[in-house]
Amino acid sequence: MEVKLTIAAPLPLALSAGLGGLGYLSVTGPLPAWISPLALLAVFALAHRQASWQNRGLVMASYLFSINLLVTRSLFGLYSIEPAAIATLYALVILYITALSAVATATFPSTLTPSRILLFASSMSLFDRVCSDPDLLHNRAVPFSHGYYLFSPALSGLYAQLGMYGASFVIYAALLLGLWAFYHHRATGVAVFAIGVALAIVLSSALPQPRLEGYLEVNLVQPGIVGDGEHFVTRSEDYLRRELSPQLRGGALNVLPESSLFNYDFDTDHLGLLAHDNLLIGGTIRSQSLVYNSVVLLQKGRVTARYNKIFLVPIEEDARLQAGNERQTNTLRFGDVILGVGICYESSFERIGLKAVHNGAQALLFLSNTQSPPATALQLRSVQVRSAETGRVALFVGMAGNTSMTDAKGKVVWRMPWASSERRAISVPLYSGLTNAAHFSAQLSYILVAVTCATLVSLLWKGLHRKAERDHQGRRDFL
Repeated sequence: MEVKLTIAAPLPLALSAGLGGLGYLSVTGPLPAWISPLALLAVFALAHRQASWQNRGLVMASYLFSINLLVTRSLFGLYSIEPAAIATLYALVILYITALSAVATATFPSTLTPSRILLFASSMSLFDRVCSDPDLLHNRAVPFSHGYYLFSPALSGLYAQLGMYGASFVIYAALLLGLWAFYHHRATGVAVFAIGVALAIVLSSALPQPRLEGYLEVNLVQPGIVGDGEHFVTRSEDYLRRELSPQLRGGALNVLPESSLFNYDFDTDHLGLLAHDNLLIGGTIRSQSLVYNSVVLLQKGRVTARYNKIFLVPIEEDARLQAGNERQTNTLRFGDVILGVGICYESSFERIGLKAVHNGAQALLFLSNTQSPPATALQLRSVQVRSAETGRVALFVGMAGNTSMTDAKGKVVWRMPWASSERRAISVPLYSGLTNAAHFSAQLSYILVAVTCATLVSLLWKGLHRKAERDHQGRRDFL
């Protein structure tokens, strides 16, 4: 029976690999976002029909993660800190644990074989890959699968070198190999496990690194405005008018948070006219009778670049705002510098960072006017994730607090206190070229999709050939 499983392993491995490639390409832009979950369901529906009883648990786990993915995508309200959202979140955690148990039941320990180890590692790293959009589930409740780099320097290096898909594959494979070695050899199992993990980390450090190309001078402004109900707009505007003073003139980029200025026209209203030099700010902008939540770059009082928010919060934003075109690039050009941008809760989406890097972003900026300290802290953790997986310095600029700078490894370098009114001049390191993780994943994704297609074509050809042989044999028997 084990021989049959080993022979059959290339098909599910190829399907898992192809799904990983499709998932990455849908996140970074070449393919529509709906391709990944649709392909996931279709492939595992096929796998359920083809699965033998040994790996039925793995297929059931796949279904659970498919449900996890679809539910998480449809319930963007998870980002609102409400009881229903928290209950849904932990329900998804239960699904996650159940799926792990199902896979473990199907593979551990006596039936564990190298082919099953590869199948398990490939599938589980794929699940980490697709279920991280949005990332809240991993950031808050399941730190092992997505937030492990925050807690271990060694795993941080592995994550930064290989990306989430590669790092989780190595971790799951090393974990199962360690269990397998320990089960069969006992005394040497721990040594084999430790050496394998150390070797993987050392080898990963040899991959190419992003190149430091220079620095961008930036003035970050945190108004420190919290609440104040109906006067929020007035206070925001008054503060911004004070900050748009001759003190901020010069060649530096002045970055302000997402403001509460609603239905604003920066080309005609007086805030735009006050922007004497270079100003990056977020707000709601009119455009041909539609209102967008946007990041705009103003130079000498005119909008020279703009990004419209793609992911709207369904509680209020989707009722009064228009979502931006998902195919647009979330990058703005400031002189010779390309900046990746996001607004509000968009930092929680993996495609925001990766898509920007694939379009040449040298640094990331996220603007927010969130008024809740826990929600802002959650946003900052998401910014750390975006920074670590792209190898880019990320700036988080908040209206109320937690304005901060995160280095290219996902570590917060400094942070402004909550509810403080501050301005800080900094030099932001700029990196060029794809990161090791992005470059590795991009090339691997195209290869995996091609290999998967070739595998499926080969299997189809063999199936048709066998059918033709059976038909021919049937005719001979009939005669």
